[in-house]
Amino acid sequence: MSTRSLIAIELPNGKVKSIYVHSDGYVEGNGKLLVDHYSTYDKAIKLFDYGDCSYLGETTNECSFYQRDWDRGDKCPTTTYNNEYCLMYDNSGATMIEYIYIYKGGEWHVSESTGIAKPMLGTEAYDIPLVYWSKFEKVVDHKDYKNNEPSMSEVDMLGQIGKALKQTLGDGGSMIMQGARSKDKTN
Repeated sequence: MSTRSLIAIELPNGKVKSIYVHSDGYVEGNGKLLVDHYSTYDKAIKLFDYGDCSYLGETTNECSFYQRDWDRGDKCPTTTYNNEYCLMYDNSGATMIEYIYIYKGGEWHVSESTGIAKPMLGTEAYDIPLVYWSKFEKVVDHKDYKNNEPSMSEVDMLGQIGKALKQTLGDGGSMIMQGARSKDKTN
């Protein structure tokens, strides 16, 4: 499981670019990374050079972009909207996205999704939650931003699981983690 998010930036012409980020979307994860390492427009705009992303890093070289790093061609492009309203409207039914971040006015802002379970109408109905988005607030003002307890990121957790599986499989086994073959030891 991952905490999915969208990362967006308001361009000087008012249009908004966005990308999907699969892992660590919570405020203590991507929110903190964005504030700490992409705090200027010039740094933030570089996040949109390669389209959708598996996870963010402290630099764009440390990020895992689907196009650049997973060889997915143009299947995961950056999306451009006419404005912030169009971004939010287009994602109004995005039940799998939990956070939307936008860089505007020189600061990162966050909006959180909240799902309201729709009651089952009978055995023939789908139980699809209704989702609404909070108003944007500055990431640094979000209640979870100041959480100083160190926690393991989802990406690090997957890496630990991969290491444990590798030990279980032994030298003869192979597996795929985060889209690439694990490297076998060469002794």
